[in-house]
Amino acid sequence: EEYQIKEELKRAGIPESVVKTVFEPFHKSRPARARALTRRYLRPDGDYPAEKAVLADLLSGRIGDWTGRQLGHRLVPCRLAVKSVRGNLMLEYLHRTFQCPVVYIVRHPCAVIASRLKMGYPSALPELSRQADLMEDILAPWAAEIESVQASGSLVQQHAVLWCAENLLPLKQIGEPWLTTVFYEELYVEPRANVDRIFQAVRLLRTPEVDAAITKVSRTARRDSAVKTGDSVLERWRKDLSAADARTILGTLERFGIAAYGDRAMPEHAALPDPAVAAALSGARPRLGLLDRLPFPEAGAIRGEGERERVGHLDGRAGEVDRSVLPVAEQHVERVVAGPGP
Repeated sequence: EEYQIKEELKRAGIPESVVKTVFEPFHKSRPARARALTRRYLRPDGDYPAEKAVLADLLSGRIGDWTGRQLGHRLVPCRLAVKSVRGNLMLEYLHRTFQCPVVYIVRHPCAVIASRLKMGYPSALPELSRQADLMEDILAPWAAEIESVQASGSLVQQHAVLWCAENLLPLKQIGEPWLTTVFYEELYVEPRANVDRIFQAVRLLRTPEVDAAITKVSRTARRDSAVKTGDSVLERWRKDLSAADARTILGTLERFGIAAYGDRAMPEHAALPDPAVAAALSGARPRLGLLDRLPFPEAGAIRGEGERERVGHLDGRAGEVDRSVLPVAEQHVERVVAGPGP
């Protein structure tokens, strides 16, 4: 498949001397040191020397194709594009540590889960639930559900919880200046506008060959893919999933507080974070990060008030600020109160 992606780049008029690709670096077929990072959560400001060394090798091309062959160092300047479906929980760490552009492409969970079921993918929930930092920072409110579904839930339930757990964080980061978010459905409906956004994010020029390649079916598309069978690309999941399974998936999204997708095939933009609010909170976070470490219950409230003050100039958006800030403060207070006594 990596060979096919390289062929796609050639068809788009982007020579290998300009862009090289690494496809799914955390896949089980990768070297052990790379696949150990599959679905790993890395705190944005965390200190991870071993993981940093592996990621540095990956982003410099020293971890190459499926066999782990090294790309080596070239005198010809080139860009390295890394494609992964198992790195959602380290995006901000990657950007902060390596100053690399990040493009987050997200698709309707019903479509993703229908595809995974068709491919026979098992649940990967244990890869998340055993990460103490992830459970503490992000998934604590849903720990009981994750444990229950992992122990006795159906495969559809497990994949639904997995999708939520892997996408909850990047969906909350939409609007952050370092993250370019692209919805698969909009990429399909308006390819040129969204390809422009992607190329701008990674600092490449769109060429006429790119325009021609946009309309061609990818060579990685499966034989039963909707683009080859003639089914609706955006609605095919309604055919592949039972109505009960679709309700299970959407119900899971609701419990996780994810409103980006619903029963419609297209994303629900009205439910997404406001970019102005996200940018203001992004600027406040480093200044207020120390409060995360203060060992008293009021720290969460102070942090919440500080962030509210930081975005106070956003008149008429108090509700959006509350939705963004208060869950952070409440979760922090609960975590501190539940800790050891004085």
